[in-house]
Amino acid sequence: MMRVATLTVSVAAGVIKMETPMMEQYFSIKSKYKDCLLFFRLGDFYELFYDDAVIASGVLDLTLTGRDAGAGKRAPMCGVPFHAADSYTAKLVAKGYKVAICEQVENAKASKGLVRRDVVRVVTGGTITDDAVIDRTKNNYILCIYCDGLGAAIACADVSTGEFFAYQVSQKTGEGFLEEEISLFSPSEIICNAHFKRTSQTQEMCGIKPQIYSEWAFGYDAAYERLCRHFDCADLHAFGFPPGKDRHAVRAAGALLEYIAEMQKSALSQIYTLTKLERAKNVIIDANSRKNLELERSVSGTVKGSLLWVLDRTKTAAGARLIRKWV
Repeated sequence: MMRVATLTVSVAAGVIKMETPMMEQYFSIKSKYKDCLLFFRLGDFYELFYDDAVIASGVLDLTLTGRDAGAGKRAPMCGVPFHAADSYTAKLVAKGYKVAICEQVENAKASKGLVRRDVVRVVTGGTITDDAVIDRTKNNYILCIYCDGLGAAIACADVSTGEFFAYQVSQKTGEGFLEEEISLFSPSEIICNAHFKRTSQTQEMCGIKPQIYSEWAFGYDAAYERLCRHFDCADLHAFGFPPGKDRHAVRAAGALLEYIAEMQKSALSQIYTLTKLERAKNVIIDANSRKNLELERSVSGTVKGSLLWVLDRTKTAAGARLIRKWV
């Protein structure tokens, strides 16, 4: 479940008035990332303030202190060393939080006055790439669901490996079928369009609460242009998506790519192709059958005793991911 970090401050006449320039800078950046815990770089530490600090101190078992916020106010505060931040962000992401990493983006020695800061990336369950955090023997998928009453589609990506694919599913099969499809990928994060969220009968799918993403990103023209720009091509015919065809899959894929780029704030050069899946050509085994067949885990919930445990004699992480897909 993706949780939202809230911010509580005193407001006079609708205007937040803080006397210290540093805290004014903090609030300016925080206002753009209200759904994230903001790791604000101060020297050799990332500091968290107010509600972010209260949440992080509880999850990470940190000491909650305070800092002068101006106007005689004290801001609740806690911090982590910048060189060890990955382990802390991993714990927060595992609990369902999003973490925005705010760095000093200019040389402090050369700066006159307050050092300029900005968010350089946002860490979420589906976009985390730290080798020390994610299990390299299996894919860390992020999914995007699009539906509009006429049809539905799923796009899926693994940011760490660059895998990226999309396909359409029949709206007539219902929400239960979508959940079965999603269970095949065991995603770490799910985003969706507003229509899906409104019409969904369940709050969670495969244990994850889908998060609504910007509606404009799901527009067909915007999604198609986004994909063409990323792959530096005139159209997507070579990927199996000629103009006007599989419109729902294009919407899902374009929105997913936009979301990942927004979180990573990078060119995403590792994602160099888009694969069109043909799910109708495959026989789908439902989640209960897969569990009873003990394909990836035994009935007791352990890998030992499963078919994967018997077959997996791979020597590399890439090999382990591949045999898991085959199973």
